[in-house]
Amino acid sequence: MHGMHPRAKRKQKEKRVAKEHIKELFHQADEVFAARPDLAHRYVHLARVTQMKYKVRMPREYKRKYCQHCYHYIRSGVNGRVRIRDGMLTVFCDYCRKFSRTPFK
Repeated sequence: MHGMHPRAKRKQKEKRVAKEHIKELFHQADEVFAARPDLAHRYVHLARVTQMKYKVRMPREYKRKYCQHCYHYIRSGVNGRVRIRDGMLTVFCDYCRKFSRTPFK
């Protein structure tokens, strides 16, 4: 980092903090989902806002935890289904009745 512009250093730090914030929000959503699903959905919303504001990629493990259409938090077997077939991971949302497919090895 020697010789970096101060603004670049600050941006790098902001992105690191944003990633930590997203991680914490998903952890909170995981814990609170059973008692308050509405709050879990709110945490996903906040994580997405943070991700977009700081132009950070959503980590793959979190991408599969929410619906790509309505952005509701999904827990497999409770309010959504996850299936693996023909090399595709399919996540089905019970809220909007839509699904997303991801290649899976």
